Amino acid sequence: KVIIWKCIFKKKKRFFLCLYVKTNKIYFKKKNNPEFPLLLNMAKFDIIFVCETWLNTSLPDSITTVIDYHVYRSDREICRGGGVAIFYKKSLHLKNIQVTQELALPETIVCELSLNITFRFLLCYRAPDYDIEHVNKLNSLLTWATSSPHTFIFLGDFNLPHINWTLNECNLLQCCNK
Repeated sequence: KVIIWKCIFKKKKRFFLCLYVKTNKIYFKKKNNPEFPLLLNMAKFDIIFVCETWLNTSLPDSITTVIDYHVYRSDREICRGGGVAIFYKKSLHLKNIQVTQELALPETIVCELSLNITFRFLLCYRAPDYDIEHVNKLNSLLTWATSSPHTFIFLGDFNLPHINWTLNECNLLQCCNK
């Protein structure tokens, strides 16, 4: 899954280019995904949001080093898989927002980009086996994140197959293991 979008500021006709990608295993210094760093270096994206990095806390940030980019990571702590990362150009001031312990979720990053206006991003990976409590906590995090006056962008892999996108309907109990 790859989504590319461009945010345009009407006042100064400025824009920044973003990419969302769901990938598996972005180990850069191994042979698992050699095209990913090439994509970052050649495509000139300003911000890249990645789900299912398969990184873990034993792997240092240097394993994801890409020229001209900083990275924020939220790795899976217990088993393999999952994880999210945000790569952003060193020329941007993307601020990682710390949330309270009550709102904190695994494999989730909240950050803000301030230009002429401020954008708040929430990147989340929700594993298929998370329960209803995780959805309730995610709902609380979304309520908090959208309470700011900033433009809000929510993205990730939510593993919610029971959403009917055509009718815009969802039964949350069907979306979760009890």
